[in-house]
Amino acid sequence: MTVSHPPLVAHPLGPEDIPDVKPGEDTMGLSDDDYSCMLDDLAELEHIQWMTWSMTVAKEEPISADRIARWKRFWVEYDELGLLDQERDRYYAREVLKVVRRYLGQ
Repeated sequence: MTVSHPPLVAHPLGPEDIPDVKPGEDTMGLSDDDYSCMLDDLAELEHIQWMTWSMTVAKEEPISADRIARWKRFWVEYDELGLLDQERDRYYAREVLKVVRRYLGQ
């Protein structure tokens, strides 16, 4: 089975862009609370993946000390991130859910 994959587009978020689960948002048949928990679990996984990648790059590649210093601010547990930074990870969690929905035919 071949699935066409739309390109991922980076989403520059500002504080006004932090959404809650909105009425009518496709929660995949889950309650708003369960959907929100699933979204946060996936966002935490996205954050762990990014941390693993960025720590490996910082260790193995010649990148600037300034970039490493910027990254180090985010080398914390997901729940220690600010709300805007958590929402940046939720954005990618929502992208994962788009793929899941495509395979489920939703």
